[in-house]
Amino acid sequence: MEKFFNKMSKKIYKAIKKDTKRALKEMKGEELYSVALVIDSDCITLYMALNTYEYLKKADEEYLEMVKEDLSEEDIRQIEEGLVCLTKWLPDEWGYSDGENSELNKITQALYKKEESNSEEYAKYKAMFFETVTSVFKTVMKRRFLERILRK
Repeated sequence: MEKFFNKMSKKIYKAIKKDTKRALKEMKGEELYSVALVIDSDCITLYMALNTYEYLKKADEEYLEMVKEDLSEEDIRQIEEGLVCLTKWLPDEWGYSDGENSELNKITQALYKKEESNSEEYAKYKAMFFETVTSVFKTVMKRRFLERILRK
């Protein structure tokens, strides 16, 4: 299983680079706010979520309309002025992701097949999966990959 995750590490890194470039093009000049690599509890699903300041503001405005009647005037004022954000910690509601046909989606399919072939063995290596993904994301940050792309 170690060999599998070592190979997967390289694939995840390449996938993040490729999928990030595609997602940034989709953002059309919006300012990047945050990037998250999201993993499910079974260590099978892996996706990247990206958010921009513009999408964050729009999502908060829409969400505010749905919950306005349950909030105090002070809460509403703070949200409208951008002092409080309702959606910034919810990657599944962010504006952009790696997408259905992404490289990370292909990795998710490979992880699913590996888990399906021997679920007991795969379950023993969850910690290794988390270590692999964390290590890859640290490498992305250390190499300042996102910063280089955003400067272009």
